[in-house]
Amino acid sequence: MELFLQSHLVFEKLAMGTEMPEDPNQWSQAVLQEVYKQLPYLSDFSPHIAMDKVDAERGYGFGNITVTNQTEVQPGNAAAGVRQVRIPIVIKGGKLAPLDILVTDDSKVLPMTESRLRSSIFRPQAFDVTSQTPGDNSLVGTLFPPHRVGNGMGLGGGGGTTVDAAGMGKTSGVGAVEAGIAKQYGAGNYKKVTNPDGSVRGYVGGSGVHNPKMLAVAGSTMLKGASVLSAISGTLNDSDLNAFKSSLRDPDTRLAYEKNAAATLESVSTVLGERPHHKLAFSQSVQPSVLQVVKIAGGYVVKTASHRYWDPFVRVLDRGEALRELGEKVVLAADMSGAATLASGADAVGQEQQAVQDVPGPVSSSGVYTVHTDDGEELQGYVIVNLIDTDGMRMPLSLFTNGQQATVQGDILGTHISDDVPQLPSGAPQGYGAFYTYEDGGLVATVPMELKGSYAQPGEPTTMQGQTFDGRGVSVSQQPNIQAVYGAEDKMLVPQHWKWLPMDHAGEVSLRSSEDGEPKEASARRMFSSVDVVSGGSQFSIRGPLVEKLAHDQREFLDVDGAMFLLAGFGVDQTYGMGKLAESTLGNGPVNIKVGRLIHLADERTKQAHSSAAEFMRGMPALKHRLFKEAAVISDPEAVDTVLSLGFINAENISTFISYIPVLEGSQAKMCELLMAARLGLNNTPEGALERSIRATEEVLEGLKTLAFESPGVN
Repeated sequence: MELFLQSHLVFEKLAMGTEMPEDPNQWSQAVLQEVYKQLPYLSDFSPHIAMDKVDAERGYGFGNITVTNQTEVQPGNAAAGVRQVRIPIVIKGGKLAPLDILVTDDSKVLPMTESRLRSSIFRPQAFDVTSQTPGDNSLVGTLFPPHRVGNGMGLGGGGGTTVDAAGMGKTSGVGAVEAGIAKQYGAGNYKKVTNPDGSVRGYVGGSGVHNPKMLAVAGSTMLKGASVLSAISGTLNDSDLNAFKSSLRDPDTRLAYEKNAAATLESVSTVLGERPHHKLAFSQSVQPSVLQVVKIAGGYVVKTASHRYWDPFVRVLDRGEALRELGEKVVLAADMSGAATLASGADAVGQEQQAVQDVPGPVSSSGVYTVHTDDGEELQGYVIVNLIDTDGMRMPLSLFTNGQQATVQGDILGTHISDDVPQLPSGAPQGYGAFYTYEDGGLVATVPMELKGSYAQPGEPTTMQGQTFDGRGVSVSQQPNIQAVYGAEDKMLVPQHWKWLPMDHAGEVSLRSSEDGEPKEASARRMFSSVDVVSGGSQFSIRGPLVEKLAHDQREFLDVDGAMFLLAGFGVDQTYGMGKLAESTLGNGPVNIKVGRLIHLADERTKQAHSSAAEFMRGMPALKHRLFKEAAVISDPEAVDTVLSLGFINAENISTFISYIPVLEGSQAKMCELLMAARLGLNNTPEGALERSIRATEEVLEGLKTLAFESPGVN
């Protein structure tokens, strides 16, 4: 009879052990044969089998396979700088454990794959040179005996003084842990946790401390790393959450989580405390470009929409809510006139107030603009005017860039959005791009150029050879002691603090520059950039090709407020629009109204978004792995957090997972250590659970790295 409940979770191993010969003297040869069978790519290297311990009676053996690059250096010559990895050999019960773990030169334990092996063994040195460094000649080293890092003379005990390799005195033992915590997080920012007998159990970040949780046990400090589950909070969907909850309904799985609560409780609490993620309607998540507030008895009707995704959203607010959300100026305008309509970039506009006209015009100052290509496509990005030429003089040229498209033109027609200066990307000066800097609250930049090579004279800065966007050759050098761009003939000097804006991957576009200079296709579009309004007295109907796709009730038999809201969506100045509505009431036929922008219907944009999403998903590898049962038996909290997170990967949080690749790799290394311990009999975690978790994490890491390299935009 068992006193405690036992979990009966069973995990099948991914790879079974290989039977070894009865004669232990043949084990090394059998292992070598198995190496080439399981790891055929090792034929490119020089594996060496070394058995450290063999017990023939118990069928036990332990050793390692040393793998190095093929080289002229004699084996075992560590000073030659030849990198190597070791593959542990574990034989239990006469069976060889799978060769699926490697240990690197710096003692990292990783899954055994060809890519991991090659990256671990790769040595960038051109020749076999010594890796031995000079000895420690520090002054402290001559003052203290050579007993370092707690080796000898009892220095590893509690509270002794040691000298580390850098010659810095420090305190060891439990006192050192608390001293280190106080130094890193500040006195009072942590609390000590004690056992019933008064001994120190650990230290945890105190209330209100925005630092990672910390635990110190037996004189060692363990910092809990970043949580992937916390990072993806808010993106977990219903199906994944329900699958996790369904796994907990299994009595054995639930019992396993409860028995392993020290490692699983925090991660499980994070998942169960997560509310199902419901995607907002696009109309609520898109930044509105039109706002209308209408005064009614007891409150206000607030109507918003975006001309980029036309799906009007209506709410009713009381006065307090309206003041908090809209501000006093907007509410006062509605109180005075009965209604206030705002177009993007305009202040509160009533029937007698002037709005800022949201129509395109020639770009004359740097800033964020909405522009249109020659074929009518709308883009947003930063425009830098008056580019600096190779001789340091300003030119009447403008650079448009948004990261994905870029162009240099004499004139650009655009709608001003903001003067905010963005954080443009920067990189090493190479390829196609331009030098830029932040100056006088804005951006200044040179003309784009392509840098194709460089050379350096002794004691002088590097000189780069290039060609400007219009084909002129130029030699460019960044100098540390100048503040402005200078140039003469084909030489150009750029200040050292200027950054390089890479534009190699930006597509070339042609932007609309003026009304008169539009191509025929754009002019044809422009002919339709107007609507007609007809009136029956107190009601108005907006007609024309631009509104044909709108619902009938959004364009026919509208009151004044409804008509002004629709015209604001088209970027019509409010005073101009009110005048045209008044003109239409005279009954002399349709009145033509020029519009400043087009309205894009929500249905059309939704279809485009679904199509783009489907195309994106087709190129995305299947990364999700629901290892909810495996996570229940893993004894490391960070590994549990990572393994559980693999079951919640989706397109919405894939960029977060890419940014957390180092965390995933760290957790995988810990799982590899646990697997090694389990095979040696030092851990009670089932080997099958660890094998599945390690392999799944490796598949996810490979997929994330592929996405990160092939789809830069996902970052």
